[in-house]
Amino acid sequence: MKLAPVISIIGPEGAGKSTTVTNLSSFLTSQSIPHAVIFMGRGKGNIIPLNKFGKNKEKYGDSLALPRTTFRKRLIYTLAACTLTLDFQLRYLFHIFPQRLQKKMVITDRYTTDLYNMHHVPLWLRRISLALFPTPALTFYLYNDIGTLHQRKGRSPADLQWQLDNFAFLSRKFKAVEIKTNGEKETLEIIMKEMEKRALIR
Repeated sequence: MKLAPVISIIGPEGAGKSTTVTNLSSFLTSQSIPHAVIFMGRGKGNIIPLNKFGKNKEKYGDSLALPRTTFRKRLIYTLAACTLTLDFQLRYLFHIFPQRLQKKMVITDRYTTDLYNMHHVPLWLRRISLALFPTPALTFYLYNDIGTLHQRKGRSPADLQWQLDNFAFLSRKFKAVEIKTNGEKETLEIIMKEMEKRALIR
C-alpha cells in the first residue's frame, strides 16, 4: 500500500519554519489537496506530558552560556532525550501514520530535528534517535545568516551557530532542498516548484 508523502520543513530558530508551513498549508487548501499539518518539535503537541520541559528550554539547556556540563546534567538531558524520542515515535504512530493511510499529505513543522539540537546529550545517542524515524519524502531546510536569525528570535549568536552547524549535518542526512529565507512569497514559490518537479502536486 502506497502511503501519502511526508514533507518536512526544518531549520534553526528564526528561519521561518512556522510561517512557511502556514503558507504552504493555505496553498494546498486552495488547490483542494488533502493534507495535515503536524508539529514535530519540542514544547507543544506532546503525547507524553513534556510541556514543562519544553516551556523552560531557555533554563534547561538551549543556551551555550550555561555552567559547565556536569554528570548529573548529562544524565538528566540524556533521559529527557530518550523520553522525547519516545514521544516523537508516538506522534508518528498516532498522528502522522493515520493521515498517510488516509492519503493525506503530511506537512511537518520540524521533523525530530530537536533531538539532534539538544545540548548535553551524547552525539552517538542523538544520531541513533534520528535513525529511528523514516526519512521524509521531501525536506526543505530553511536558513539565514546569524545576524538575521538573531534579529528575528533574539537567540544568542553562539547558540545560532551551534544550530547552523547541526543543520549542516541534518540537511545532508535528509537530502534537503536548502532555501535562504529572504521573503515568504519567494520561499513558497521555491517549495511549490520543487513539489511539482517531484510530482507531489500538479
